[in-house]
Amino acid sequence: LQHLTIFFRVLRPEKYGEVLEQIRERQHKFSNQLNAIYALHRLYHTYEELVEKQKEQTEELCKYIMPNTVIVLKNPIVIAHVYQKICEAADHGIRLHTKFTCELESVSIPDIYLVEIIGTLFDNAMENILEERPDAEMYLEITGQEEDVMIEVCNEHPFIPQLEWKKFFQRGYSSKGKDRGLGLYHLKKLMAKYDGDILVRNKMIDEKPYFSIAVKIK
Repeated sequence: LQHLTIFFRVLRPEKYGEVLEQIRERQHKFSNQLNAIYALHRLYHTYEELVEKQKEQTEELCKYIMPNTVIVLKNPIVIAHVYQKICEAADHGIRLHTKFTCELESVSIPDIYLVEIIGTLFDNAMENILEERPDAEMYLEITGQEEDVMIEVCNEHPFIPQLEWKKFFQRGYSSKGKDRGLGLYHLKKLMAKYDGDILVRNKMIDEKPYFSIAVKIK
């Protein structure tokens, strides 16, 4: 229901304009914060005090970062949804890394399902971080070419054996209690319907273990 609400909310052209305006506003805040950090040397006269305060302000600055590359997706609905997810991660203090390199105008899956795919992958990873390891980092990447797009979300996590993560896609399976565990099950059905692939793996990034779920669509 949440994804349907997002879909109809951002469908109108004026809403797309509002999203772009919010992006510009965050970029303006980013510039102001950067100038403030630079000016700290006028207030703190010891190296230790200056470094500590700059570190503190830089962490705050991360809350306002909105990657310009999100516009390359050229899909108003997906851009709005991705923007919302980036803001959610920032509000929770999660360090999120993003990479967007391709357009989504010609993919075979309808926009409402693209939103569902991104939301399912992102929410699962973010929920795991908030519940188990608040200091962990996340990656969201939408890459490839128009005829072969990869959407990948991974979160910092110890190695998960294949026999265990295969259960994630079973109907109703969840470690969080009753009536949970439908997101990845529906994702598997959706990929089967639109001839997409699901890629699951443990990977290393900067010598840290991550758990990754990605979908490849045409």
